[in-house]
Amino acid sequence: MTSFICPKDKLPLIEFRCPNGHEYPVFDGIPVLLRDDVPETIASYGRSLDQAKGITPVFEGDYVSGLVSTAAGYLYKSLDNNLKEYPIPELPLDGEGTLLDVGCNWGRWSVAAARKGYRVTGIDSALDALLAARKVADELGVKAEFICADARYLPFPDDAFDQAFSFSVLQHFSKPDARLAFGEMKRVAKQSLVEIPGKYGIRAFYHQLRRGFKEGEGFDVRYWTPGELSQIGAIKPHAFFGTGVLRCDVKYLPLKYRAIPYLSELLVGIKPLRMVADSYWVNF
Repeated sequence: MTSFICPKDKLPLIEFRCPNGHEYPVFDGIPVLLRDDVPETIASYGRSLDQAKGITPVFEGDYVSGLVSTAAGYLYKSLDNNLKEYPIPELPLDGEGTLLDVGCNWGRWSVAAARKGYRVTGIDSALDALLAARKVADELGVKAEFICADARYLPFPDDAFDQAFSFSVLQHFSKPDARLAFGEMKRVAKQSLVEIPGKYGIRAFYHQLRRGFKEGEGFDVRYWTPGELSQIGAIKPHAFFGTGVLRCDVKYLPLKYRAIPYLSELLVGIKPLRMVADSYWVNF
């Protein structure tokens, strides 16, 4: 069982109450360890707080089927509301021990990590997503723990995990908020691996052009220069032509897109193109 600390003052939680009197609810077995005194990162944050208080009902439909392309990228658009199996990717880590999946959403990377032998804790600020993630894990027969929490204020002690992982999540945070999350991951995990969009990629340029090269707001993607990412950790290209491009997912893609993951993987291996990747791995 994971140990928790208060996300406000970092004191140990006993039955989800800290010595300073901060108390946190548990909704259907999922602890809701969100701060109520900070601006939210995305809209689901406030919804989760209201759901935990019984003000707002939880989503009762097929959460995953309607969200695959949002969570996994534009190549997966044809799977929306047409899902025959869960598209579980191949985790790019080999190891054992504990893993924190930051921004786990419906749990695809948590399942992937559990299948690799990690003891997994998935966190997300969306309670609806966590309820779906638990359902997916149960259906697929893997063990994972899910916590409603804010990546900027992780409710875990220092060095609580061997590995932290996050894929296509922190791109939706403002850069100051993302840097808070990077710092928290570094605090709670011995090693962290994050996938995040690059600023100079072809598809990145297209999206920035569409919004007039303005910095994103709300759930918009923020694009990072290789120099900015290098200040966080060691970087290497992950993909071209998008952020969620994974060769292991070719079978889920429409025929017109199936060459893209192979071409992306080919370009990743060309060193002169390192600075113009659409997304990067950041290891710290």
